[in-house]
Amino acid sequence: MKKFLIFLLLFFGPFILFPIPTLMPIVILIWGYLLFWLIRGTWRFLFQPPGEDSWRFNGTEGPALAPLITDYYSGHSFDSSAGLRAVWLKNKIKNTSSKRKSKKWQKELDKLSKNYDLKTNIETVKRVEKTRRDVISKRVAKEKYGVSAPKIICPHCNVTGKVWRNENAKTEERSREQGVVGAVIGRKTITEKKVTKLHCKNCNTSWVI
Repeated sequence: MKKFLIFLLLFFGPFILFPIPTLMPIVILIWGYLLFWLIRGTWRFLFQPPGEDSWRFNGTEGPALAPLITDYYSGHSFDSSAGLRAVWLKNKIKNTSSKRKSKKWQKELDKLSKNYDLKTNIETVKRVEKTRRDVISKRVAKEKYGVSAPKIICPHCNVTGKVWRNENAKTEERSREQGVVGAVIGRKTITEKKVTKLHCKNCNTSWVI
């Protein structure tokens, strides 16, 4: 709230100074600073976990209005605001060469550790991130290979339980174009055909049926 009030004061204050022409450069400078402040604030809002002083910070719950930082399920996030902020602060401290910034972030991290069990909250964030990666990995595997077919024996390595079946796979068929023109210039046509594709994760072999 304090920063918001300062922003409003700096934004509307110059309107009072407009009658004095000599102050116009100062007014332009103030508005330029506010533009930079707005851009920086928008960037932080989108990509940085909110700190304890933010209304979006929810303690051990996921932060509010942070779709680029956490995932929501029925309006609820399984992440931890304290854990996300702590991980972010630790990374910043580790990668910065500025002693001033490092000291500032360490001070915030120390304050955060007094109010929350950071070890537990960081573990929560890591667990949620692992689950997120597993879900994405399974989704990609399903789109690429389909579903597991545990009873099929791979004809290439004779192993059972490692074959995946994708009944919505597509393949391209190339054929020479019919007619005089196609015969002369050797032009080919490409047609897309729906097939059932099988893939063995043991020997990494794919085939269609």
